[in-house]
Amino acid sequence: MKKILLVDDEIHILNILKFNLAKKGYDVVTAGDGAKALEILAGLIPDLLIIDVMMPKMTGFDVCREMRKDQRLAEVPIVMLSAKSQKEDLARGEEVGVSAYLTKPFSPIALLNKVDELLAVRNDGREK
Repeated sequence: MKKILLVDDEIHILNILKFNLAKKGYDVVTAGDGAKALEILAGLIPDLLIIDVMMPKMTGFDVCREMRKDQRLAEVPIVMLSAKSQKEDLARGEEVGVSAYLTKPFSPIALLNKVDELLAVRNDGREK
């Protein structure tokens, strides 16, 4: 079962996404802020990370930057969720190694499709 770390400070978004991802068969671990996400990542290598940009303690950009420094986590696909959709924000996402950037409000179906796509690409690149 594929494990996804879902990070957002908005509890209703966490709950909706966790429900939809679990319904598709993913094992979902959640965190309400960036600092907690890094704590979890110290002991977990998820198959994919979904993270909000604007959160207390640490931004999603900061978490991604720290993740990419860790050799164990360097190749984990990251989906960034954000209300920020300026070119600078998208460029910053690329700079920290984000695989996909979805702006809020977003379609849960579009998110699930992106998750499936990123995990399928990752599986194609792994040794069997």
